[in-house]
Amino acid sequence: MSRPPSSATLPLIRACIAPLGGLRDGAPAGASRDVLLLVDTGASNSCIANDIAFDLGLDLLRRDVVTTPGGITELNFYMADIGIMPTDGTALHRHEILVGGSLGRSPEYHGLLGRDLLAHYHFEMTRSRAFRLTMPA
Repeated sequence: MSRPPSSATLPLIRACIAPLGGLRDGAPAGASRDVLLLVDTGASNSCIANDIAFDLGLDLLRRDVVTTPGGITELNFYMADIGIMPTDGTALHRHEILVGGSLGRSPEYHGLLGRDLLAHYHFEMTRSRAFRLTMPA
């Protein structure tokens, strides 16, 4: 039986999550949370653990039925500011997005970075599992 990959081989991206309007000029302007997001090219939407959304007081906008690898389920959706830290050390990039509340939390990461946000970046991964997330030129 193979072991799951260690966090050293997972494509994890540093991010900052805040209530809508909570990130200004590349920095938090109030309540926020630093998180690690797993790059998931198969996820159409980014998501975070529901407890993070609750702790930050994000407004629940709707519940929606979605298809996940575990089957069809209903998720909470919130509006949030998410600041993504590219791996090249450039400044935090702010995005205002609808974020889904995930089904649980991994001990290694707090949510998923899906295609809704990946579309703004250039992501590459090598055979050695090294990765880069950068702003397009």
